[in-house]
Amino acid sequence: MSTFKSTQRTINADIQTVYDKLSNPGSFSGMAEKAQEELKAQVKDIHFSNDTITLNVNPVGAVELKITERQAPNLIRLETAQSPLPFALTVNLQPASAVTTTVEAEVKMDLNPIVKQM
Repeated sequence: MSTFKSTQRTINADIQTVYDKLSNPGSFSGMAEKAQEELKAQVKDIHFSNDTITLNVNPVGAVELKITERQAPNLIRLETAQSPLPFALTVNLQPASAVTTTVEAEVKMDLNPIVKQM
C-alpha cells in the first residue's frame, strides 16, 4: 500500500463550515461549470450526490468515489466504488483557530511493482 500526502493548507472558515461543505459532495454541483477549460477537456460527465462523485476522466475512464466514513468535524474518507485503479482518499481537518481550518489530504493505493518504480 502506497501513501501520498498533500501539503497542509489553511482555509479561512471555521472547521464545522469546512466539514459541512466537504462531507456533502452534492454541494459541489455548480463547480463543474466553473472549471477551467483544460480541466473540462480531461474530466467529462461529472455528477454529484450527497455521498458520491462520479466522473469520466480521459484517458482513465469512469471513476466513482463514495464517502465511506464521516467523523464530524475532523475526517471524511472516500473510496473508489468504480475505478481502474482503486484508491482511498482521506481528508483530515483540524481547527487552526476559531475562524480557520487546516486541511490535509491523503491517498492510499496499491501499486504494482512496475508502476511503483515510476
